Amino acid sequence: MTSSSTVQILEYEKIPKQPPAFVKYVRQSDDILQFYQRRPTPEALSETAAEICRLPFPRSEMADILLLQNERFGISDPMRSAITNLAKPDSIAVMTGQQVGIFTGPAFTIYKALTAIRLSAELRSRGFNAVAVFWMASDDHDLMEILHLPVLRQDTGVHSPNVKERLFGNSELPPWPVGPILIPETIREVLDDYCKSLAEPGREEIRSELAAAYRPGASFAEAFGRLLSQLFSDRGLLIFDPRDGNAKRLASPVIRKALEQAPMLRSSLSDRSRALQEIGLEPQIAILPRSTMVFREEEGERRLLLIGDHGFLLKDTPRQYAAEELSGLTESEPERFSPNVLLRPLVQDHLFPTVAYVGGPAEVSYFAQLDPLYRFYQRPAPVIWPRAGFTILDAEASESLTRHALLVEDCFRGKDHVVRKILLAEPGRAEVLLSEMQQRIMQEFGTLKPALTSMDVSLGAASDTIRSKLLHGVSWMQSQFVHFELRRNASLDREVSHLLECCFPNGNLQEREVGVHFLLASHGLSLLDTLYAYIEPGILAHRIVRMP
Repeated sequence: MTSSSTVQILEYEKIPKQPPAFVKYVRQSDDILQFYQRRPTPEALSETAAEICRLPFPRSEMADILLLQNERFGISDPMRSAITNLAKPDSIAVMTGQQVGIFTGPAFTIYKALTAIRLSAELRSRGFNAVAVFWMASDDHDLMEILHLPVLRQDTGVHSPNVKERLFGNSELPPWPVGPILIPETIREVLDDYCKSLAEPGREEIRSELAAAYRPGASFAEAFGRLLSQLFSDRGLLIFDPRDGNAKRLASPVIRKALEQAPMLRSSLSDRSRALQEIGLEPQIAILPRSTMVFREEEGERRLLLIGDHGFLLKDTPRQYAAEELSGLTESEPERFSPNVLLRPLVQDHLFPTVAYVGGPAEVSYFAQLDPLYRFYQRPAPVIWPRAGFTILDAEASESLTRHALLVEDCFRGKDHVVRKILLAEPGRAEVLLSEMQQRIMQEFGTLKPALTSMDVSLGAASDTIRSKLLHGVSWMQSQFVHFELRRNASLDREVSHLLECCFPNGNLQEREVGVHFLLASHGLSLLDTLYAYIEPGILAHRIVRMP
């Protein structure tokens, strides 16, 4: 841990745009926990581990697969030890995963891995044989999604351009699984441009690591795996590519049952969605008409299988399958089938002795929909563990917060609010006078309305209209004053802009808008050790880390 860094805990309910189900889950509200088999507590981890470690899984087969894959990614001694431990009959796994985003995508991908590693260490300290495994979503076919590259530039701030055109041109690509797509020569230009946005101290070392992983001719899955291996080789994180043929064969019974019972499972999931709606929560994943939970690849394209009148249809194609034919294909061609987002956890927990799954807010939310599947497959559900979230503040941003008595939460309300709060701290400023006027209007009209209403109800309603117009006018003057101050005071504009870029870039948490390599270049490669030390399994909250 960096000795002079500090951490502050921020409850998720104070952060905008968090899924309501997720906020309830981290607060452990009973109305949402009824949809999960286990609570997200250290005690539940131990109880689940004691159950899972006794159950049969293809541990040895998965260890062999992981050994071959991780040797390609760049295996370390801690990774070899973890694979050996996984092969043992009492092993358990803490799982996490993400799409194979270019250069590992947003920073939260790395925070998922850190959390899984931390939980596996916690379980080992309690006497369990636990390993951490990262599931690369290489079957996913949304190429556009993995090619958003978070960049911070001095002149334009944080933005996430999609580099699809720079890599593949203007042509629309078919729905190919992204993992095996080969990286073109133009990756060199993209990498060079990206590295220009990195801070000078760590730029060259990071550039070397990125170039070693993202080589022309490598696949996106291979490049992602290599880079993840470089980041976590000393911590024994195992990296899994689900497109492995042997893994597909092992998973085929799950796929086959999902197709054989597709109408019934769809009905059960729809019932679960309605149950969530009854307590005021919208399901995270929509259950579409005639949909199954299985994709099939034909001519390299990954498409959803739909329930037809006499069997199954391949979405957006004329291809049809009889039920018996498709069931046979899951055995003879298992490599051409893959699960959707709802079935994937069941495939995962069929292959691995999963004690916990580390997920982000949306993932934690959609696990509320999955209990019918776990009961159908007669499989115990793991503990669903919210990943650690971080906002990393540099010295300049920390100093701004302290000097102006601001909170990170102030940044969530936008630039005008932050500037207004700074100006309110200076007595005699117009902003102070406008704020006092706003308060007086609300106070005086609050006293006036009952008197007017007692004489005539319509007068009370008219007073509401007049008060609203006056407050709108004051608000307009406040906004104009803020914009005037920013034009007049360029240094204040720069200070507030930098603060927002650190705390809430583009109206989102930093971890969703900035890549981890930007943070590593700015704060040093030991940053991951600092963040790891701040992950405490008993605390389910966001963390604000102030760096020196």
